Amino acid sequence: MKTKNVLQILMLSGVLIFSSCSKNSSTPAVLGCTDPCSVDYNADADTDDGSCTYGYISMFTDPTDTVNNSSTVYFGGQTARLHMVGEMMSAMNDETTDLNTLNEMFNNNGYLWASAEAAASSKDLYGKTVDEGGRILAAMASFANEVAPAVLAGDVASAGVAGSLTAINPDGSEGRTVKVNAQGMELNQVFAKCLIGGLCLDQIVNKYLGTTKMDVENTNRPGYTTMEHHFDEAYGYLYGLDCSGQSVALTAGDILLNKYLGKVSAAGKEEVGLDNVMKTEFIAGRQAIVDMDYDKRDGHINNICAGLSRVIAYKAMSYLKGASEELSAYGVTPDFIHDLSEGYGFIYSLQFTKVDGVPYFDATWVNDKLNDLEKGNGFWDVTPAQLDAIRAEIVAKDPYFGTL
Repeated sequence: MKTKNVLQILMLSGVLIFSSCSKNSSTPAVLGCTDPCSVDYNADADTDDGSCTYGYISMFTDPTDTVNNSSTVYFGGQTARLHMVGEMMSAMNDETTDLNTLNEMFNNNGYLWASAEAAASSKDLYGKTVDEGGRILAAMASFANEVAPAVLAGDVASAGVAGSLTAINPDGSEGRTVKVNAQGMELNQVFAKCLIGGLCLDQIVNKYLGTTKMDVENTNRPGYTTMEHHFDEAYGYLYGLDCSGQSVALTAGDILLNKYLGKVSAAGKEEVGLDNVMKTEFIAGRQAIVDMDYDKRDGHINNICAGLSRVIAYKAMSYLKGASEELSAYGVTPDFIHDLSEGYGFIYSLQFTKVDGVPYFDATWVNDKLNDLEKGNGFWDVTPAQLDAIRAEIVAKDPYFGTL
């Protein structure tokens, strides 16, 4: 899906095929762009007319290819990994999942993926994920060995007891159900939110947009440098499941960093329009590489790093606030557990942020805070004051945050 020049060739072929067929039909063909990943997508069209455009993809073409004008952009490995995460999140909410299956998925070793892109890929999550303190692997093991058996046995979760916990609404109907370990942690949420930092953000700001990758300028093939490819790979960790960043979000793209960039950018939220700023910065940074203007490139990279880092901090603060308010009003509820499980993962992810070259908090601070949340019976013992204090430390880190 990400090598758009191939798709465009197929589409143009399709125009000829469908046009031929339409001559024998009594119903006139509806011409237009039939690819939902294009900004020109026409849901009513039944015959592609070659009008699809792809923004970032089509902006950067191989100057030596004067026949097909093919795109040099490629980030298939990133797309495959994001599909893998999506399937792992579902597996970690399914009480029939065992640890061997989760390990096969995390290492891409023998697992049969539902996603065609994941199934065709030799990439894995393990090799690209920073698991500080072993928390990600521990979450996988705890779900499979502790939570899943308790849920299958019908155990109701409580302090020190793994199982399910279901909210009861005022009208007597059931609300949110969470499947938690003895410490009250909803582990599929912990897993996913830790990967937002330990996989996506780290690979973008510290790896692919870092000096080691950006200082490499040898070419892989004519018209496409290794530096350009590294920049595209960073882009893929953000937009790999979002139709290449065309603002036409696929259902499968509603996970990880892309999802939460959209949330903080929405009307009335923390930083309205940040999603559009990030797209603009990626396009301008890639063009600066093409132009070999590395000072300009570095300026755009700094803006990308800072903007995406703020997303992590915004969501850490938001979930801490929500958990504190829910706990104060109603005690330990499924909504409190859900919010704090997400907040836990975003706190973990703060160590991978990068603003003016440094993270908001280092691994020592992060581990101290997470260890405090895990003490005793874990989330069952947490206090609103404890959550408010962590949130206050994050707010103080950046003038952008003001009184959030």
